[in-house]
Order: sequence, then structure tokens, then C-alpha cells
Amino acid sequence: MASRKAIEAGRQRRRAILLDLQTVILREGYAPTYRELAEAQGLSVNGVREHLKRLAEEGYVDIVPGIARGITLTPKGRRVT
Repeated sequence: MASRKAIEAGRQRRRAILLDLQTVILREGYAPTYRELAEAQGLSVNGVREHLKRLAEEGYVDIVPGIARGITLTPKGRRVT
């Protein structure tokens, strides 16, 4: 079982990814790629994929499999500040 510190670190990382998504979507009009998010967050692409999967499970994003830049913010995801 993960420690409380590790759980909190994961939450903070997911929040940072979500805020990056909001920023890029507002600025560019489309979502960043997994690679762009990974570079911005200092993570591997697989790490970003796992965090995005969790954000989708929690209802913050929708992910369209097989579509480049196929990440959209849900209304819940747009409210996070």
C-alpha cells in the first residue's frame, strides 16, 4: 500500500497535469500530446498516461483512444483552479 506522502504526491502531480491541460487548451485551442505533457512535467510518457487514466476515472478528463491530442476536459476538469 502506498504511503500518505506518495498518495499526496500523486494528487499534486495530477492537479499539475490538469492545470497544464487547461492552459494549453485555452491558449492553443487543442490538447497537448502525451509527450508534450511528459516533457512539461518531467515524467515519462507512460507516467503521464497513468495519471491521465486516473484523471479520466475521477471524471476530470475524457480520453479518445487512438486520436492524437484526444484529451478533453470535462466540466469538472474545467472547474479546477
